[in-house]
Amino acid sequence: MTEAEKLREYIAQKQAQMDDLEKRYGSGVRPSWLSQETTVLAFYIRDAEDQLKQLEENNAANNPTN
Repeated sequence: MTEAEKLREYIAQKQAQMDDLEKRYGSGVRPSWLSQETTVLAFYIRDAEDQLKQLEENNAANNPTN
């Protein structure tokens, strides 16, 4: 499994966790810890997306197709 594939899988797992929490607790009044949990998950997703973008940019620069 490549590093990019690992990052995509990680992103999908974290997104699934976010979706599960939203499905379980809805969007109304929710437990106080849930806000912190979703914020942390969102941070992990954004961080992994940034890493994936950087990796893809580096790969494109190192392996030009033209």
